[in-house]
Amino acid sequence: MESVFEGDSTYCRIPESAGEYIMELASNGSDIIDKNDIFASWNINDFDVETEDGTAFKEPDKISESENEHEHHLYSADELAKVSKEQKVEILDQDLEIVFTMTDLEEIADFYNQIKRETWLEIEGLPEEKSNICEITIYQLERHTTDKNLVENEKLILFESQKQYYLYDIIPSCSKDIDDMEIFYSIPDDIANYINKLANQN
Repeated sequence: MESVFEGDSTYCRIPESAGEYIMELASNGSDIIDKNDIFASWNINDFDVETEDGTAFKEPDKISESENEHEHHLYSADELAKVSKEQKVEILDQDLEIVFTMTDLEEIADFYNQIKRETWLEIEGLPEEKSNICEITIYQLERHTTDKNLVENEKLILFESQKQYYLYDIIPSCSKDIDDMEIFYSIPDDIANYINKLANQN
């Protein structure tokens, strides 16, 4: 994906299903006014920026090399504030009881850095036999309104199956005519253990 801002181009890699979701929005006549609501939840990993001073972006055949290097983007509170000045992350246990809440942007930035989305592997679907471990609900300020309402921006459900861990990623649609976006991931054990630890603090 190419994002252009004030003449500068940023080249990003997004999940295949995310690209299909954008195409679906476009085909239904949407100008994707709320695209930032979608992009913010993907934590897009920039490759490089092509600017007028000659900075070059990576060629497509080098994308896989970057992924293999596991170069993780580190988030900061200032960066998150540019997306939404107020945010909230809730972690719910198996009984859907809230067991942990984050509202401080520094803490939320550390959370994003710990879960390392760049290491998640998108898969076709989840195993039929699986155990629900916990849920994570992410909130950001509602856009296009002066009211400071925190609205659900993403839900992550952590599952375990045969000692492998999976995330079911649900991003609410910005249009009543479009279904929510759903993506499935296989994630490393250390990330699952980190999330599970947050869900079992009580």
